[in-house]
Amino acid sequence: MKLYFGLILPLLLFSHISYGENRPGFVCGQFNKNIIEVPAEYVFPFAEYEGYSYFDPRFVENKKGCEANFRILPMRMSWPEMKPIDSNENIKIIRVSIEPLDGDVNGYLEYKRYLYLDRGEEKIKGEVLYDEKINLYFSDVELKRMKKNIDPEYYKNRYYWELKNNDVNTLFECIWIPFRQEYSDCDAIFLIENIGVKVRLNMIFDDLIMWEEIKNDIVIFLNQKMINRK
Repeated sequence: MKLYFGLILPLLLFSHISYGENRPGFVCGQFNKNIIEVPAEYVFPFAEYEGYSYFDPRFVENKKGCEANFRILPMRMSWPEMKPIDSNENIKIIRVSIEPLDGDVNGYLEYKRYLYLDRGEEKIKGEVLYDEKINLYFSDVELKRMKKNIDPEYYKNRYYWELKNNDVNTLFECIWIPFRQEYSDCDAIFLIENIGVKVRLNMIFDDLIMWEEIKNDIVIFLNQKMINRK
């Protein structure tokens, strides 16, 4: 009696999911009961699962595989191809970290914007402006860093955010480099509620003009990597 390859492959995949182990060449786990599996070449440096911290020698004992809960899934990939990185290629790279979304999503990024812009006495917040080229609000925040027996140091960040239905939907923190007199990397955070995750994205400042395309591609990529549970 013959078994066709098209029937064998789903059985092999199901067996790995059932026994909670990563199948060769893949990294699998759950975010809020949603299973995500990605080829191992995307993951950098390594995925963390619930359990012991990676500073703890017992870290290797943490449960892994599709039945285990991710603590963080860090990845890097080419954009716009969304392919694993080949070190020999001259390509644009984005770095993405996926974490479980805990608690109430309403106002989640609004509160983070408050922490960045308003909380703390040593901040000087600039006016809120709107950049029509990238469809984002932004504000510069200057911070004073006190040091013993010397004059304080000042540094600044720029924060961008998108508003949708009067709620912050995407939030960026961009770092000012004084000696270069320019902004450098930007760290973004946004939520994908249907998967139950928050996404942290690292990109260079000059790529902000393409932030919507990059965000949409990440959302599509993660939805395509979901394994539907029966």
